[in-house]
Amino acid sequence: MPFCHLATLPRRFAAPLFFIAWACLTLWPAVLHPGQPLAHPKSQFSDLLISHWPNAEFLRRSLFEFHQFPLWNPSILGGAPFAADPLAGLWYPPNWLTVILPLPFAFNFLLLLHLAWAGWGMYRWARADGFGVMPALVGGLAFAAMPKLIAHIGAGHVSLAYAVAWTPWIMRNVECRTQSLSSFIVHRSSLAWAMCFLADARWGVYAGVVMAAWWLARDRSRVGVRGLGICITLFLLLTAVLWLPMLEFVRRSSRTALTMEEAGVFSLPANHLIGLLAPDLGGFQEYMTYLGIAPLAFALSGAGASRNRVGILTMIMLALISTWWALGPSAGLFTWFARAPGLTLLRVPSRAWFIVGLAVSWLAVRGAAAVEEGWRLKGRAWNLASVGLIAAAWTLALGGSAVAQRPLGNLFATAFAITGVMIALRLKPALPIMIAITAIELLIVNSTLIESWAVAHSPIADWLKSQPGVWRVYSPSYSLTQLDAAQAGIEQADGVNPIQLRDTATFMEAATGVARTGYSVTLPPFNGEVATANADAVPSAGLLGAMNVRFVLSEFDIDAEGLELQEQIGDTRIYRNTFDGGRVNGGELVSWSPNRIVIAADGSGRVRLAEVWYPGWAASVDGVPAVVEGDGIFRSVTAGEGSREIVFEFRPVIVWIGLALSLIGLLVSIALFRWPRIV
Repeated sequence: MPFCHLATLPRRFAAPLFFIAWACLTLWPAVLHPGQPLAHPKSQFSDLLISHWPNAEFLRRSLFEFHQFPLWNPSILGGAPFAADPLAGLWYPPNWLTVILPLPFAFNFLLLLHLAWAGWGMYRWARADGFGVMPALVGGLAFAAMPKLIAHIGAGHVSLAYAVAWTPWIMRNVECRTQSLSSFIVHRSSLAWAMCFLADARWGVYAGVVMAAWWLARDRSRVGVRGLGICITLFLLLTAVLWLPMLEFVRRSSRTALTMEEAGVFSLPANHLIGLLAPDLGGFQEYMTYLGIAPLAFALSGAGASRNRVGILTMIMLALISTWWALGPSAGLFTWFARAPGLTLLRVPSRAWFIVGLAVSWLAVRGAAAVEEGWRLKGRAWNLASVGLIAAAWTLALGGSAVAQRPLGNLFATAFAITGVMIALRLKPALPIMIAITAIELLIVNSTLIESWAVAHSPIADWLKSQPGVWRVYSPSYSLTQLDAAQAGIEQADGVNPIQLRDTATFMEAATGVARTGYSVTLPPFNGEVATANADAVPSAGLLGAMNVRFVLSEFDIDAEGLELQEQIGDTRIYRNTFDGGRVNGGELVSWSPNRIVIAADGSGRVRLAEVWYPGWAASVDGVPAVVEGDGIFRSVTAGEGSREIVFEFRPVIVWIGLALSLIGLLVSIALFRWPRIV
């Protein structure tokens, strides 16, 4: 890599082009197979295929087929508010590229851009601190190729990857703000934080805490505190379009009943802290702790060599507290703070490890600068320590392989990296060699965390798509993936989403015969092998029929009244529900779309719609506003006798309020951009 010549390239293009190239190397399967989604080699499922891609398919369908802005999503779980769902990505501007570009290429393109954005952001942060090109490169390389970040990309956590990529930009803008005291920089900090939150609300909370801690560490004056208050206020305005409707959605969801144990799921086991030194090749994303031997060596030297004691102590404290939090309920910190209202919603505490990665990357810049200035491992003590460390690393690698009777790749990777670092720190051109070691070790580790998947087309979806009418399907064995259903325009009564309406979950427990033993992101829950976990459950065809479930798909035989085997494709049985009550009771469906449903009443006086009730649904009878009543979990209207036209429309006031507040925030941001002033 031509690291030494980077500074001679045009400043405007050199760094971003470098990090685009680095992103392409890191996510090389996406470059070689742009039409295939990225996935983890050891994973059976991917959130990209379960949530993000189906949401993008629904967004496209809503715009191009129904010519509607997608406010309500009927695709899974009988329906839920799309505009309030943080996983929908509706309010994150870059996500709209999924409307224009083919799928899944759009996701690969966005991931490459965000990975480059992450590295460039870390680079710009270092440059804003006054460091040279080479040390800044170290920070950018280490952060953009953090193995935990790549592992999450492999798991399909694309929104999390987008949000993490904004973190160094938030911090860089805070750094500039504390140096210039300009409200224009306040605006940029708020804007970067808002983009982070709109990409992934959960990481947006973590990023906000880190930003506030860094801000106050850098400037605790009255002006600084006031600037932080302005930043938070502007952020709340800019993101109101998501957090206002999201709070209402969460308040009505099963997620509010999370226990401490459920919130602490996938806490980082303490024994995985050894992963700082020995990479977990092909490991689980939530337990990934490896940051690279070379970046870690840079960080350790930076912690001792830098003169910025306040910054060093702040970053070390952030790293230690984040590690403590990541360990979950067993370590205590998560338990203490999770008692605060709403904090249990931040499931999976191990994701705080990204903050450790941020801190190590920041410290690595300082260490690289020290090496650039001539710091080396000199003296007898360092000679003995280097020999001892190298000997220990190779003894562990060779001895461990002998005991296991197979090569232990992670230990050999550690031994090679430690040897390279110890040798490099004795040579005159130490920094370029160390950068090369950083790049090579991270590329090797990350190559075990991602691959491209070829997505097979489902003949079951084709068969279902050929069936007439408006109806839903249900599967106790996940026989129809959400992606296949979304591409075929098929509505599902089951589904996977971290936020599920509480009343829907209760209804489906009775309808499916699958008991809920706690919080689950899937409905029905799967406690065991997905294809057979619910083989003993007996669904209620009557309750499923009330939700307009016409077909039940299963990988096993079902013996339940009202379910008749109609077809079998491969191992998948397709049962027809003879108790299907249709979409409308008391009328005839005239037209259907996600946000607007028109019904011709049959004169019986009351019309019940097999659609989930939620605040924001309005109705009119012959053009006269009517009250939308709750009938169990469904919507109903008293229409009166005679022929009537009933129109249901989703008009969520809280979304419009949030949108208005966000537009105000955007106007304020434009004003601060146009007329910057001193706060």
